[in-house]
Amino acid sequence: MPDSKSFYYEAARLLCFVCSKRATLKSAFYSQDGEASCIPVLVLLNVLKFNKSQSVEILDACAAPGNKTTLLLSGLKKTNQTGRVVAIDRDPKRFKQLCNNLRRIHDGPVKVNGKVDGGRTQQKSSGELICEANCRDFLSIDPVGEEEYCNIKAILVDPTCSGSGLCFKSPELLAEKEEGEEKTERIRRLANLQAKILRHALSFPNVDVVVYSTCSIYKEENEAVVREQAEAFAGDFHLTTIWKETAIDSGQENPFAPIAPWKSRGFADTDDQKMSRCLRSSPEKDLTIGFFVSCFKRRKHTKKTTLV
Repeated sequence: MPDSKSFYYEAARLLCFVCSKRATLKSAFYSQDGEASCIPVLVLLNVLKFNKSQSVEILDACAAPGNKTTLLLSGLKKTNQTGRVVAIDRDPKRFKQLCNNLRRIHDGPVKVNGKVDGGRTQQKSSGELICEANCRDFLSIDPVGEEEYCNIKAILVDPTCSGSGLCFKSPELLAEKEEGEEKTERIRRLANLQAKILRHALSFPNVDVVVYSTCSIYKEENEAVVREQAEAFAGDFHLTTIWKETAIDSGQENPFAPIAPWKSRGFADTDDQKMSRCLRSSPEKDLTIGFFVSCFKRRKHTKKTTLV
């Protein structure tokens, strides 16, 4: 990162700042996050087709502490898109942090566990952009039986993971990995939970786009999870290719389309290149954390069913 400048432009229309304690970065109008952590939201906003005459409903399945949710709200506001953003997290302590961040960033009231609080009411509200936060397990949601979730069009899934992509930020994680503490059984349990959450997201009857991401470097939590669910839902969804083309190449008129291709790809097998449609990042190649992003998009004219 250049130390002679305060900020620089990155591949996907990101404005990256040198870390600072400036008051502006502590204000209600800025939220500090790593470059790679912004990618899932930008991918979702790029893939999801907006119709300004219709509102859109988006769910963040594992939302705390709220960085992705607040970026999502900002992106929708940028395009004057009306709709509803629902943030879900099951941990009460992290949920409190999520709500604080939503109140700080969103310029309208936030509905918390069914009750509307004031939010920053002194600011002009974002039209009909509604923000909700519910402290519950995403897996407890009945996407068919609970009416308020029946019209969800897009879901962000960034579940609990090993955090192995954060090693360069947290040396203690690297030490654990080298000492063999973070072994097969823990990764297996995490991967099973991740697959269950992703499967549940894909079962929502009206969802068109599901973005799955982790800050893990392990294939077991990334390509293996995605490949299993891509096969299970092959009749309804396909994996989209993320950021191999620029906005100009793809002919998109979309403020969230990348202005340069992302070179680091998912690990693909020799006989199956589907995982190369996914995106990876690493400190060595991309000067950011280890991260993985994939995107499922519903096939046209498919019957929307729920797997049990």
